[in-house]
Amino acid sequence: MEKSLSTLKTFPECIGAGRKTLHAWEGPATLLALMVPLALALGCGPASRDAEERPSPQLQNVAATWNGGQLTLGEFLHAFRELQDPDAVDPTRVGEVVSQLFHEWVAEKILAERAREAGMHQDPRALDELAALREDRSIAFFVRKHIDEAIRIKRRDIQQFYDEHQERFLSPGTYTYYRIFFSSKVHGPERAKQRAEECWRMLDKGANFHDLVPEFSDTREEKRDTEYGPFKAGENPPVIEQVILETPVRRFSKVVELPDGYMIFYPETKTESVPRSLSSVEKEIFRELFTEQQKAKVEELMRELAARYQVVAHKELFDAAEVKDSELALQIRPDGGRFTWGEFLKFAESQNARNRSEKESALELFTRRKLLLHHIKKVKFESTDYFRRRFRPLENRVLSDYYLRATVDPEADPTEEELQKYYDDNPEEFRRPERIEAWHLAKKIPYPVDASEKDRVTAERRIYGTLMEVRRRVAELGENFKTWADRFTDYEDGGYLGYQPVLALPPEWISVVATLEEGEISQPIRVKDTFELVLRGKKEEGGVLKYEVAKQQVRERAKESKVKNLRTGHIERVLAEVGTSYDINTAAQLVVKLLDRATRPPEYWLDPYQ
Repeated sequence: MEKSLSTLKTFPECIGAGRKTLHAWEGPATLLALMVPLALALGCGPASRDAEERPSPQLQNVAATWNGGQLTLGEFLHAFRELQDPDAVDPTRVGEVVSQLFHEWVAEKILAERAREAGMHQDPRALDELAALREDRSIAFFVRKHIDEAIRIKRRDIQQFYDEHQERFLSPGTYTYYRIFFSSKVHGPERAKQRAEECWRMLDKGANFHDLVPEFSDTREEKRDTEYGPFKAGENPPVIEQVILETPVRRFSKVVELPDGYMIFYPETKTESVPRSLSSVEKEIFRELFTEQQKAKVEELMRELAARYQVVAHKELFDAAEVKDSELALQIRPDGGRFTWGEFLKFAESQNARNRSEKESALELFTRRKLLLHHIKKVKFESTDYFRRRFRPLENRVLSDYYLRATVDPEADPTEEELQKYYDDNPEEFRRPERIEAWHLAKKIPYPVDASEKDRVTAERRIYGTLMEVRRRVAELGENFKTWADRFTDYEDGGYLGYQPVLALPPEWISVVATLEEGEISQPIRVKDTFELVLRGKKEEGGVLKYEVAKQQVRERAKESKVKNLRTGHIERVLAEVGTSYDINTAAQLVVKLLDRATRPPEYWLDPYQ
């Protein structure tokens, strides 16, 4: 893992690039994704089996000192498990990694203490950030302690699963692939991730993989179009090989995070499959068995809580013609709180729940979350040493970031000269892709309820015929397409899409629109359950945006860069002032043990706090 202090200490949204997110519950709207940040990394394994934590004498040793403070080995261990992804640690450079982590976590602790001394921990905005984080982590830690710790997966269970599911553990005899590499060294981790996600979205919308290689890949030019391989199973790191196994030939993979950046893979060939060894899949098997037992125990817990407390969820509000935000959506008795429809809608929005079915599922998740939080409050879990010790490094991260935002960031407004220089030095950040102006008339196909195949075909033909008639009236009678689109499109955009990047258009459009001339109308295009007519307008060639046009974007990027530099300088001065001293070797030995444990399931799930 190669990271500079400047990269780690910019604290974007309280989360450094490559670090564990502080909001690990955010994600797909499923019960476990919401309530149970699954123990699929070293930092989320089962907790200590003892009712009270008894740290070993070794963990009480001082690992870092400075004028006015210290960091014990136990605190370093807590921070590692809660803030660091072990898969992001390069095992050949543990000493460098530990040195960097000491810098990061000591700085966070010092800045958090200064924030507390200045009373910032009582500022309303800081309290809001801490309250949201505390709520999320109380769920995660409670589940870790009271559910994960009860799970026992033995090696014979893993062996039995492997023997019974041989067909699932096959690897291609050999495989080759192309790749697009997004370098953290070249762009910084955050920008590299943004570029990777932007490229993936373009691929998802139908862009050609090989067309994007020259634009995005940070591989040396002479190797960008290289077909890598053939490789035999086991010759590549598991994080790469597993993705290639899961990705069909000549399809693009998900974005894969690696120690030095991100990659998107494109398998070109695969040959006859061969069995994968037990050692190469035992972690995968363990995760599946663990998740299965964890889910069952979560359901058992929720049944127990439902029996203990009275929960009233007002599902009938979904059938109401109009619901005010102030109306009651959920109530938990005794003393469990009353939650309004407005609060629920905010939660549903965070889960991307749009239609009724998705919102009903979101209400179930909302109810379970509030019920579990109520129970956690009742048993005073947040007052336990177990919670406090694990939460402290997360709290330090939030407060240190808040301190920097309050004391350093206000100085980061760039001058006009700095804006111009940033634009001149980074023209590729302000490149505009080729764009076309477009209008469309989109009509959804109104399938009847319980429609037969014949009914579906009839509905499709009716909409298709309607759009063909509109096209005829525009083309032959000279009627105005824009007027038709504005009045009859089923989308709120009024028919006008503005200038759209060609590769960002729906995949169904791209090949059709490419054949149109300016002012020409397409035949009806089928997009899922919709038919659309498209009118192509003017075309803008790609190129670097003019400074005047990109100025707001330049200002944002330039300020981002200046904030990072100012924070880095401030942190370096703070660490120099207090005279830090680190026991690198002892901490490195601890990290080596953790990484070794992470390679040997089920041992890597055991809580190392003792």
